[in-house]
Amino acid sequence: MNMKLLSIHGIVIFLALGILSCTNKQSNNDSSSSAQQMPEANASLGEDYVMQLYANYVQEPKLQAHKDENIIIDYILGQDIAYQRSNSGLYYAILEIGEGNTYNHGEPCSAHYQGYFLDGRVFDSSIEKGKPLNFRVGQMVAGWNEALKLLTPGSQAKLILPSALAYGDRGFPGYVPPNSVIAFDLQTLELTTAAQ
Repeated sequence: MNMKLLSIHGIVIFLALGILSCTNKQSNNDSSSSAQQMPEANASLGEDYVMQLYANYVQEPKLQAHKDENIIIDYILGQDIAYQRSNSGLYYAILEIGEGNTYNHGEPCSAHYQGYFLDGRVFDSSIEKGKPLNFRVGQMVAGWNEALKLLTPGSQAKLILPSALAYGDRGFPGYVPPNSVIAFDLQTLELTTAAQ
């Protein structure tokens, strides 16, 4: 009887170990396949670029800045454009470089723009209004002010602003809800048309 109990006990242990082994193999296969799928899903961006993006990804975001970062990274992975990230968290892609010097703080600027949420909904557009926006560098949201110092007149760029560089926790009533990540297509115009 004791031998039978030992045999049954041995079989149970053997089965349990077999199940655990299969589960671990399946778990390892799942994690390795998902790790392989990350770059494959965004092959046009390149594996190195995707891995650089994920260096800023926060697994369990609690801060708004971390939530924004994850939202931006997820968005970029679905795009064909490799954005650069500044130290402040601004993501930008300069599509065309104009002529002349980059903008300085306080300098007049004129630009056409389209502002939109990452789902594609447009919340503001100078193009729809039929006239460019005239302003001075430093008068806009922080993300614009930073990006303009990278641009020259006649440049075209795409910007993605985390909420802290956009309208923050107050939002822009009637246009942008609080804590929203937003994007802009921006075209700076020649200085001759800038605000005086």
